[in-house]
Amino acid sequence: MSCNLHKGTNLVSLDPDTNLPVRLFDPRKDVWNDHFIRAGVHIIGLTEIGRTTAWLLQFNSDLNLLQRQAIMEKHPLD
Repeated sequence: MSCNLHKGTNLVSLDPDTNLPVRLFDPRKDVWNDHFIRAGVHIIGLTEIGRTTAWLLQFNSDLNLLQRQAIMEKHPLD
């Protein structure tokens, strides 16, 4: 997945709102719904971890939004 290319070896990045270092979301330790919410095709970070991860991995880039829209049209969640 292309978002892994954005992550690289990073375990920490700068929060785009505070410019302070924040650890990234760890799917082995963290609960997705504690840190993110879906708003249509967008994924919004609810916490500093969610916000920083969404920013670094470019969850809401134009390409990711288009791909997510196509998937949601084929497999609606709601």
